[in-house]
Amino acid sequence: VRKVLPLFKTLTSIFYNTVTIVMIYGIFGIFSYFAALTASLGVQLVGVYARIFAIYTSLALAYWAVVYSIIAYISGGSRALKAWWSNVLYPTIVALGTCSSVATFPRS
Repeated sequence: VRKVLPLFKTLTSIFYNTVTIVMIYGIFGIFSYFAALTASLGVQLVGVYARIFAIYTSLALAYWAVVYSIIAYISGGSRALKAWWSNVLYPTIVALGTCSSVATFPRS
């Protein structure tokens, strides 16, 4: 075990440094890829991404409304469902507006 431990420490260091290099220089590859896509596709690219964004946002909102309504109904019936809908909108708007669900925690 003592002979293998230095090997694992060395491999861990190599892996950590490799990930660090990829994280630092990988962004240039991503931006280069998108620059090449924009140069070749132009305005079509914006339409594709807008459509994908609209579909994802619609499905995420539908999932949020349907699944959490079902969970609220299962947990306490129609009374719990009504309570959930009357209390969830403000924290949801705050969380979306601040990009943080932590902002919705009550302060003491």
